[in-house]
Amino acid sequence: MSPARMTILAPEGMLGYGIPPRSMAEGMNRNPDALGVDAGSTDPGPYYLGAGVPFTNRRAFRRDLAMILEAAKDRRIPVLIGSAGGGGGTPHLEWTLDVYREICRERDYHFRTAVIGAEVDKGWLKQQIARGRTSPLDLDTPLTDAEVDRSGRIVAQMGFEPFMRALDMDAEVIIAGRAYDPAPIGALPMRAGFDPGLIQIVDDNVVGPCDRLAVELAPGGPVGPNRVDVHARPQPAALEDRIARLAEEENLGAMRPPLDGKQVMDHLGLPPGPDVGRALEHLMEARLEGGPIDEEEAYRLLDAWAAEQANE
Repeated sequence: MSPARMTILAPEGMLGYGIPPRSMAEGMNRNPDALGVDAGSTDPGPYYLGAGVPFTNRRAFRRDLAMILEAAKDRRIPVLIGSAGGGGGTPHLEWTLDVYREICRERDYHFRTAVIGAEVDKGWLKQQIARGRTSPLDLDTPLTDAEVDRSGRIVAQMGFEPFMRALDMDAEVIIAGRAYDPAPIGALPMRAGFDPGLIQIVDDNVVGPCDRLAVELAPGGPVGPNRVDVHARPQPAALEDRIARLAEEENLGAMRPPLDGKQVMDHLGLPPGPDVGRALEHLMEARLEGGPIDEEEAYRLLDAWAAEQANE
């Protein structure tokens, strides 16, 4: 039997993109039953997955995660994180765990933690191809052994069930590899017996990449056996003003590197790898500290960074 009411707080659309303290406080005032957050995206392209590097700044990521863990500890509610480190592969998971352990050591936090990997073994995948157990999605051509061998890293997107299993094991913090975006937000209510269709509608259409919302499920109402109330969602007419105000107040535009991975590789003549991630990290640090950087300045900073690396 599902509880009478359940509230899930998604503090931000992407872990590491910034949580305004007043937004977090407002969300926690709704007395959420869990904190769920997506930490990855395909929007930056395949480079970060293949190279095994995050596309968010470590300092910003650490700040947001520390805020979430502090709130969870005070309220004794679970934290669910999907697509750790951006790409959700093993290096991204390890990077996230490194930040997580660093926070826990410094603050003497002790959480029962579940870690769920998402990388797929290439040998196993080629066996599935040979057995005719793979099929193309949004493509006309089937997957081949050659494409598997050519891939730098392969992840499988998990759904709600691995998160639900971890909750069954009394996990307090769940850090997962590549996951369906709504899974960390919807796993607790789905496990509690709320309508799966309603949960997915809420997750897909309400908790968008720019929202910081508390989603509340309750019995009764026009949609099946449950009703959803979404707190603090702006009306469409006010949306543009709200985005402009947030961008001005929180400097959201400064939360991305001024160059992308391909520009860094082309300019410095680097192959895909950790050095590209470190260069992007350097540019992000400079942008966070000094504000927006134009392309010319970004290349100058990149050259200075490369010279420093060569002298070390």
